[in-house]
Amino acid sequence: MWKLRKWFASRIVNVSLAGVILAIVPVVAADPLTNRAANGGYDAFTEPLQSIDVAAAEPGRIAQVFVKPGARVEADSLLMALDTQVLRATRAIAVVQAETTAEVDSLRIEHKRLEHRYQRLLELRSQGAGSPDEVLHAETDAKIAQLRVQTARDRQRIAELEIAEIDARIAMKEIRSPIAGIVTEVVQDVGEYVAGSEPTTVRVVDLSALRAVFYLPTSLATQMQIDQTLTLQLTDSDETVKSTIRHIDPVTNAESGRVGVEVIIANPNNRYRSGLRCRLERPHHSVSPTPN
Repeated sequence: MWKLRKWFASRIVNVSLAGVILAIVPVVAADPLTNRAANGGYDAFTEPLQSIDVAAAEPGRIAQVFVKPGARVEADSLLMALDTQVLRATRAIAVVQAETTAEVDSLRIEHKRLEHRYQRLLELRSQGAGSPDEVLHAETDAKIAQLRVQTARDRQRIAELEIAEIDARIAMKEIRSPIAGIVTEVVQDVGEYVAGSEPTTVRVVDLSALRAVFYLPTSLATQMQIDQTLTLQLTDSDETVKSTIRHIDPVTNAESGRVGVEVIIANPNNRYRSGLRCRLERPHHSVSPTPN
């Protein structure tokens, strides 16, 4: 029994010492808003200048897909088309209504006949024949016939406007790229239904330039200005590139004491890839005003 108690006492002492050792080992936690590198620089990752989830203007079934991932597109390039069969049938009806002249021609002939009758009655009335009521009735018939001609013409005009409206609705069924860039993902395919709650169809990125955001100490960020030049190092290739400050956050983050500084990196011919780590080293030496 005595040996068993001694063994338990030694285990308790060992556990207590281990707890003390663990307690005095410092715990290093990374602050998500702090991008300070081990060598004293500041790290960030390159991102596309723009990344757009192209959405359909209205719900519908996808009828055609014109692009694949990796395709280069220009601004306003057609990416997808939703089904427009019903709209095109409606448009065909409106075209017939707008182009037909039979109703207008027949009403114009009727108006001409009634107008002639009215003029004849006026002549007879001036010669003492005919009654005032008969002349008034003929005049009324002629004016009504004229209004019927105008109504038929208005229906033609409305049909023309309906064609323009249908064309606009058909255009809304065409999903076009708002920017020039590269297709990175085709979210939906032929036959799938684009719902109003999930309208994204294609993802397009602009890699003509890259952006990166560094979170710098306030004392350093306040020394910088828009359009100043920073020298960055791409850590994967050990290559240095020039960048230009596009935006400096006007507010310091209260938790980290850092200020976001966004820079733009020229990327001719897509030379640099998005997602690469870049480092700003000794920024007080690498900051230089852009010449006026």
